[in-house]
Amino acid sequence: MSALPGCVVQRALTAALHSTDNFVPLPEEPRVRAEPGAEAFAHAVVPHVASSVTKVEAGHYRPFAQPVVIYVCATADSFSVHSGATTAPKGTVGSKLFLNPRLFENPERIPRILAHELSHLHLVQQLGFYHSYRNLPDWFKEGLAALASDGGGVENVSIEEAHQALRAGLRIEPVERDGLFRRKTADYWFGDKIADPAKRQHMFYRQSMLFVGYLRSSDEVRFRQFLLRVLDGGDFTESVRAAYARNLDELWQQFLNELPPA
Repeated sequence: MSALPGCVVQRALTAALHSTDNFVPLPEEPRVRAEPGAEAFAHAVVPHVASSVTKVEAGHYRPFAQPVVIYVCATADSFSVHSGATTAPKGTVGSKLFLNPRLFENPERIPRILAHELSHLHLVQQLGFYHSYRNLPDWFKEGLAALASDGGGVENVSIEEAHQALRAGLRIEPVERDGLFRRKTADYWFGDKIADPAKRQHMFYRQSMLFVGYLRSSDEVRFRQFLLRVLDGGDFTESVRAAYARNLDELWQQFLNELPPA
């Protein structure tokens, strides 16, 4: 959701120049700010803000470093202008969290997508946008966000579908760092193998979520140590090794070896 395609840093910086002064805080929940024309969308977000913030803070083992602000755009074009993303994502985080009015076509997804984007915002607040983009691989950020949101962004791919794909070799390969301009996202792993872009993205998120979830469930004490070290700005590779006394490839192979049989 948060990974912006192409020259992401340049686009995010350009988008950050657009003022959000016309986004008005809602009286009942000032953390939600509505662009004129987006008031109805913004009111639909309000019931989910407190629980989503709590969920993300629990999942990341740390409170937000700064006040949470959620900007709700009135149109998909406005969303693109302010976020630097295309008009397609339901939400994204650059320097700020923006929600696309397209999200409200499926209101049942609001709680999960909001929490997913708040997970990205939490990382940006802890590390800064450039550090979180440059030094953390996308599979980890998206897997953590999907896990913290109880499945935000994976709705089109079931656990069993992901397991089948993993067993068949249709899978991601977790890396310790993405390239700056050629990010290893859904298109990289599945572009010529899964035709439907939404299915492709959700497969990427689901497999990433399963692996991050495995890292947590296999030893939550070690996972907490690893995640907090990352949030403190520690090197990703060294944080994995320090917490688990194994490298990422070894952990991935262990995860694959423990997949349930078909």
